[in-house]
Amino acid sequence: VGESGCGKTTLARCLIRAISPDEGTIVFSSSSGLINFHDMSERDLLPYRREIQLVFQDPFSSLNPHMTVRQLLEEPPIIHRITKRSMRLEKVKDILDRVQLSVNSLTRYPNSFSGGERQRICIARALILNPRLVILDEPVAALDLSVQAQIINLLEQLQHEFGLSYLFIAHDLS
Repeated sequence: VGESGCGKTTLARCLIRAISPDEGTIVFSSSSGLINFHDMSERDLLPYRREIQLVFQDPFSSLNPHMTVRQLLEEPPIIHRITKRSMRLEKVKDILDRVQLSVNSLTRYPNSFSGGERQRICIARALILNPRLVILDEPVAALDLSVQAQIINLLEQLQHEFGLSYLFIAHDLS
């Protein structure tokens, strides 16, 4: 938690190694034990990238408007080569159900969804890789108050369901 410009998002970017920290180390408890992200090459880091996922503040600019929901959710498993083609659609349908979106959403484009629904798609996209840690960079800041509560409740439910750790970045403690 902190004011705008205090380094919250910079810290998140360091944690996923989108940028390198000026000093210090980043140690992560992965499924294969403790690893030091700071000392790893990009190639060595690749297998661990799916264990940490990021959900951004703005669901409107986080999703490619030219891809359907199915394409958006199938892309991460394709990139990481973790789901067989024959099982991919079932995994996508399952994750949509878990974030409380209809299977009818698969053929639709992001611009046809509300802000809260788009953020659910972003959450599904992060969770489809079965991460251990999800970094949530002000995930409800761009949403209406009633939708904020729904997303927070969903995140809490998913945390228990998947056994996730969250790093929740916010500028507002409430």
